[in-house]
Amino acid sequence: MKPIAISALVLATSCAAVVPAPQDGTGQYGPLVGESLLTFGGSLSRSDPDGGSDTDSLTGQVGGGYFLDEHQEVGGQLLFALLDGDGFEANIYQVAPFYNYNFRQSSRTWYYAGPHIGLIFTDFEAGGVSDDDTSLSYGVHGGVRQWMTPRTSWFIEPRITQSSEIDDFSILFGLNVAFGG
Repeated sequence: MKPIAISALVLATSCAAVVPAPQDGTGQYGPLVGESLLTFGGSLSRSDPDGGSDTDSLTGQVGGGYFLDEHQEVGGQLLFALLDGDGFEANIYQVAPFYNYNFRQSSRTWYYAGPHIGLIFTDFEAGGVSDDDTSLSYGVHGGVRQWMTPRTSWFIEPRITQSSEIDDFSILFGLNVAFGG
């Protein structure tokens, strides 16, 4: 066997060993009531900062949610972006608590939607002038989770966020991992 094939076999075996079986033996995917979801990924964003031109960026994000019941989820996210536009630079950090209502189309495909509100911290520099600001942000989002294993899914989430400093349309993407119990 070639080294790449051996590495792929070891990786696949390792991943299979750490994926737990469905929680209750019924084929349940995703978190149960009282369990949590860890989210990590990125986003493609189109931002319109005050004092600068529209900018496309790649953003990182981590978050977590807690399932109050089969449908209701509360949690928070931390998003961070580095923008470099025409004549300006900005570092943006957002803390965003959220609420999701989850609709399970099937055991493996879940749709969700809800509001988010939080704070955006902006460090902005244009034309040699720097400005730091903190502003309230709010918006709406929705998405889909597709469970690959009983405890791991990928997601895509379009979202609109507004604040006094920046208006943003993002498409978040990444992985979810369910844990707890």
